[in-house]
Amino acid sequence: MNYRENISRLNLIKLIRSRMDRGWDFEVKHVWREGNASADCLARLSQSLEPGLKVFREPSENVLENVLSNDFIGLATPSLISL
Repeated sequence: MNYRENISRLNLIKLIRSRMDRGWDFEVKHVWREGNASADCLARLSQSLEPGLKVFREPSENVLENVLSNDFIGLATPSLISL
């Protein structure tokens, strides 16, 4: 993780804490990437885009359509890691 990514994560944590201090009612829950392939797909896609807000009006037919369907039915996709 580089310095810029670290600062971005710290800003996110500060934002979440500020919302918690306002008394908002929400739950923070960890979900493994295999259990939320749509978010994982978007996170990987973001690595190839310029910084800033991106709005996707509909899912990419090639990438997200199958991923969204699999998430909807609860199908997890295993990740391979090398040691």
